[in-house]
Amino acid sequence: MHVVIRTIAEFISISILALILAFAANAVRTKGSIDLYKVYFPPIRSGETAVEEPTRPSVPISVKEDPSEKDPPKKDFGFQTVTLEQAVEIHNDPMAEIKVYLFVDARDDKHYEAGHISGAIQADHYQLDLYLDNLMQYAEAAEKIIVYCNGGNCEDSIYMCQDLEGMGIAKKKIYLFDGGWEAWTKNNMPIETGRSE
Repeated sequence: MHVVIRTIAEFISISILALILAFAANAVRTKGSIDLYKVYFPPIRSGETAVEEPTRPSVPISVKEDPSEKDPPKKDFGFQTVTLEQAVEIHNDPMAEIKVYLFVDARDDKHYEAGHISGAIQADHYQLDLYLDNLMQYAEAAEKIIVYCNGGNCEDSIYMCQDLEGMGIAKKKIYLFDGGWEAWTKNNMPIETGRSE
């Protein structure tokens, strides 16, 4: 009986020590630390589905955005924003081909692989540690970083902008493409499928 009690006491002691060491290590890490107050898995809102398959329109339409179709304005997080027209102009600039102007897709693997803006690298905010090295390799050297997600009510691009700023990327280099994937595909802009980096 004493062996069982001692084993349980040792298990509890080791667990507490492990937790203390884990929190201490997280507190001193400068890159890739876990924000204990951030909601990493926001609940799905009424009327939304967990994963929406991307669609491509069969008939090209004008690049001009229709103001009547815009979503209500999102909360201002202090990041510069780009319109669809500006995103297309940046994407067509030769600097985008060599990733001096970098497009970052903040969506998950399934969405990214089903289709993404051509040349965009992936950096899923909820699994950032998997993408951190590749993201920082390009982000530190880029002059402009255009971050997008699905658009509409999707906020993953906002979280990614905050992540980039938290990793020391100058805020003046970070641009939020609020229309995101929905605006891009609706206007039949160039996309790729699968993994591109």
